[in-house]
Amino acid sequence: SSPGTSAATSLTASTLACGVEQVADASAAANPGLLYAGITYGAAFTSPVHSSFTSTGVTLDGVAGSFLGTTVQETDPLVFSLVAWVRTTSASGGSIIGFSNNQADKGVSTDRMIWVDNTGHVVFEVLKSGTVEEVTSTGVVNDGAWHLVVATLSLSGMFLYVDNEAVVSNTTITTAKSYSGYWHLGWSG
Repeated sequence: SSPGTSAATSLTASTLACGVEQVADASAAANPGLLYAGITYGAAFTSPVHSSFTSTGVTLDGVAGSFLGTTVQETDPLVFSLVAWVRTTSASGGSIIGFSNNQADKGVSTDRMIWVDNTGHVVFEVLKSGTVEEVTSTGVVNDGAWHLVVATLSLSGMFLYVDNEAVVSNTTITTAKSYSGYWHLGWSG
């Protein structure tokens, strides 16, 4: 409900404030908006950047179909930022955020994704005219510590930030495949 603010300078992302986002059970009539499966709510999380920001994390069981997802279809997000705090020790990788044309399944189109690969590197991917375009971090995030992961696509290009550092970019990729769909947190299909 309050996304907070972020200011970016050339090749540097800095978090100025974090808004409080609440993950609610979609099955409750008072809290529509998210689908979920295979999720447990974790202990309180305190931002390593702003100690006044606390929230409750979610743990995903890693089984296909375990995710949080939007219930309202978004039309063609061409300029966007994906932001997540991630903590993992997985040696088999996993999805952080993805976009799919199907609300509760993989669908025909999936892209606009960030995930951790099997070696612990963060990957940001978009699909452009049938070609997969990826940028991959140089450092790893599967060390059990909290990491801030930010991926952006705009007319300036694809940019991937980890822990407020610009780690990789591709300024030749400025658009993604055009379609409508749903955001999935923790599973991209």
